[in-house]
Amino acid sequence: MTVATTAAGLARLTPSLLTQYLAARPGLDGRNREVVLLRALPEWDGPNALGYGGGRQASVAAAPSPLAVHEQILGHLDGSGDAPPVLVVLTDREEAELDSGLLARVWKRGIRSVDNWEVVRTSFGAGSYDLRLQRSGEGWAAEALLEAAPLDGWPKIAGGVLTRDHALAQLAQRRLGLGRYADGADDSPGLADDRIDLPALLRWAVRPGAAEQFLALRDAERAGLADFLCEEGQGGPAAAVLFGLVGQGHGTDALAYGLIAAALWTYTDAPGPEVYRARGKAELWAGGQAGLAPEESDARFARYSTVTEAVVETLLTRQDRRTLTPLLQRAELLAHQFGAEEAAAESPFLSSGFEARAARTGAALATGDLDRISSVVKAWGEHRFASRPEGRARVERARMALRLAAWLAVPVQQLRSVEEWLTLQVTDTAWADFALDRIEAGGEDVPVLRDAYDRLGEQVRERRREMDRAFAQRLAAWTESGGAPGSLLTVEDFLDRVAAPAVQGKDRRRLLIVVVDGMTAAIAAELGQELRDRFSEYDPFPEAEGRPQRRAVAAALPSVTAVSRTSLFAGRLLRGTQADEKRLFARHPFAGSGRAAAVFHKDDLRAERTGSPFSASMEAALHDGRTHVAVVLNTIDDRLAKEQRLGATRWTVDEVGFLGELLDTAAAEGMAVLLLSDHGHVVDRRDRRVSVPDAADRYRPYDEGELDDREIRLRGPRVVAPEPGGAVTALWDADSRYTARKAGYHGGASLAEIAIPLQAYLPFGATPPEGWRELGDPAPQWWSLDRMPESPAAPASAPAAAPAAAPAPARRRPARPKPAAQEESLFAEQAVDVPMRQDRPAEVEAAPEPDLPTTLVDTLLDSEVFKAQVELVGRRLDLEKVRAAVQELLESGTLPLTALAQRAGERPARAVGFAAVLRQLLNHDGEQVLEILPDNRTLRLNVPLLKTQFRL
Repeated sequence: MTVATTAAGLARLTPSLLTQYLAARPGLDGRNREVVLLRALPEWDGPNALGYGGGRQASVAAAPSPLAVHEQILGHLDGSGDAPPVLVVLTDREEAELDSGLLARVWKRGIRSVDNWEVVRTSFGAGSYDLRLQRSGEGWAAEALLEAAPLDGWPKIAGGVLTRDHALAQLAQRRLGLGRYADGADDSPGLADDRIDLPALLRWAVRPGAAEQFLALRDAERAGLADFLCEEGQGGPAAAVLFGLVGQGHGTDALAYGLIAAALWTYTDAPGPEVYRARGKAELWAGGQAGLAPEESDARFARYSTVTEAVVETLLTRQDRRTLTPLLQRAELLAHQFGAEEAAAESPFLSSGFEARAARTGAALATGDLDRISSVVKAWGEHRFASRPEGRARVERARMALRLAAWLAVPVQQLRSVEEWLTLQVTDTAWADFALDRIEAGGEDVPVLRDAYDRLGEQVRERRREMDRAFAQRLAAWTESGGAPGSLLTVEDFLDRVAAPAVQGKDRRRLLIVVVDGMTAAIAAELGQELRDRFSEYDPFPEAEGRPQRRAVAAALPSVTAVSRTSLFAGRLLRGTQADEKRLFARHPFAGSGRAAAVFHKDDLRAERTGSPFSASMEAALHDGRTHVAVVLNTIDDRLAKEQRLGATRWTVDEVGFLGELLDTAAAEGMAVLLLSDHGHVVDRRDRRVSVPDAADRYRPYDEGELDDREIRLRGPRVVAPEPGGAVTALWDADSRYTARKAGYHGGASLAEIAIPLQAYLPFGATPPEGWRELGDPAPQWWSLDRMPESPAAPASAPAAAPAAAPAPARRRPARPKPAAQEESLFAEQAVDVPMRQDRPAEVEAAPEPDLPTTLVDTLLDSEVFKAQVELVGRRLDLEKVRAAVQELLESGTLPLTALAQRAGERPARAVGFAAVLRQLLNHDGEQVLEILPDNRTLRLNVPLLKTQFRL
């Protein structure tokens, strides 16, 4: 049986407790008839006769009224018979209600009380209890524990000592509805049998009705529990702020208040008068902190705010928007109520802090200082609102702006050939186009940031405009000269120079050629970021020398589907239809003996049955083990023609219809994937129309009339329409068009339209075709947010916003000499100067820089620390392979294990062991100079840490 209580804190006595009580009273020896009056709940469901040691017995009766008490006393004292000599009467009556004459006849002449702490101890199953529980001022706790006891009793502690912390913590949890006493499951951290920390109290306070239940407790219990919960080891002194809020009726605002407290006490290093006034209002709102020194009060509020932010952080992690949204809105209202707007602007949680960081980003972008821009963008990204979808998009746009600022800071380089221009487009400029699409895709409400984006976008467009002008001039000269490709890949020789070598050799791997109609190098760069999480990427051009890289393929002219895609599938320059593409691709000899080749267009892809991703004919070709499959995906081209805006699209695998299913099938079938387009496009950003009759989107028939400044004439063997070897007039300016307005256009002579991006993929661990080399990170160095170039010092005489002619591509090893047939010497020996405005100073080509990675590697290998590391490895090392590996990592930053092994001259099968040795060599003193990324297949070199650890 257990102990229960009434609302007044009276115990329902159990037989065991009553037995202990009677046995401890020597005067009740059973020789005389005695009546013992005990204050208790007037209920008894135990035996009529209760033995209490030494053969002694007592009967027990309940008396809920004064009359019942009188009857029990008189009946026992004046009666006789076999009843035990001692009668225990349980009553809840007061002595004043009873006859004094009768009271004089009972034991000890009055009503006795059972020791409440004894009752409490028994209810916990403890052998003893902490004597501090009986100290003065703690009497409220015994009555409260009796009153609050659960029907099934307090949790038993198996004969141990009932400590003060355990007893009061259980009482607090019961009163606050925490832990096992919560309405539902409560797995909150900070709850233990003898501890309730501040986060648990904060979560309690914001529950509807929780504070009201606490305030309804008797004054002594409410004050006692609050004092206990503010002790060290419980909520701590900072909990006094919470109970101040509860006492003022603001308990449900505990978290919102804590965010404002953080802004006022944590994030204001040098508070001014406004902040001090706001602090005063906030303190009064929480009931004040009387009797505390200012330093102690400030520390208390700072601690309270820190814990509050940790609790809100968990809500953010769970993306609990139902709770978060009203919480943050309430915090903003409190900031206004306290006059704390200045401090709120520093908060990493409040929307006002998020908007303030947006404004700082705009101000930094206006300076062009990369270090400052990087710092403020990083701080903006660390704001908690940046993890929410609406905030994430805005911060990502700022990161793109930072990258564009870094791109503008890259030194200018003169380019001498169409090949160099197209290579630059797919390895460097495409990423700038990608970033520009992002900052122009969405609006921005903060005026200073919006204006900064406008200025930055104009600078980027101006540089791109000058690049496109220079490229178009070079393209025109090369086309008229005959356009001999040399080492440049062209759309008509793609099958011979890339596809054919890939299917040769002992593996005879099948190909999946995916032609995404109209895909630019910028879209390919974005898609490639996702694809590299699913596949290994390779340079598939076996003729190339130097470092592996993504390849560009030159479109046929004009850069439209009927010309360029037909030429790709035919393997020769040709204008044709889908029927021509099917017929000529199937006949091309690249497939090899015993193999077939088939092209599938949009209408060929649709499945006839529910549950099948492709048509029956395409399923058969994909799974027959002998057919090379080419698929044309029209998602981009269709949207160019049908929509009014394209830049807001995020190009993912799922966004391009059928692409995901094709890649999954290729992986399952062990096929190599070649992803490319037939031409690119330009996005409609500025409505600049050139009105001429009989024009397509971006080209028109050739004539000898006066050219618009945005046009160029193209003639030569690679101009296929309107007739082979003909001529057209095309727009090179990316912001111009001839026809009605659409989302984008193609057919012109800009870099984005002529450069066809080529990417090659294999499943992880697959053996590549002969001549394929695995790529590292294909992004240019300026794209990496932690490898930004230094901000250049602008000449005093240069205009502030003057764009450079063209960015230098990422440094690469010297390429082999180009064959003389690539371009006639007239064009091969002279660079085409980028036309500049008259007020722009002439560009001066910089002198060749020393090979910094090579110099750093030499210094590393000569260092005493490195030599000591070699000794520690304790095995024979091929230092030339180590040298090559470190140099590759210095140049690339990150590299897959197999790619690094291949470039260092190590067998791919030994890539994991080779990487382990490198990490053992370079990770001096346990520092992660060379770390393996979470994908377990990519290495990243921390160059600053390398220099520090090896004293370079």
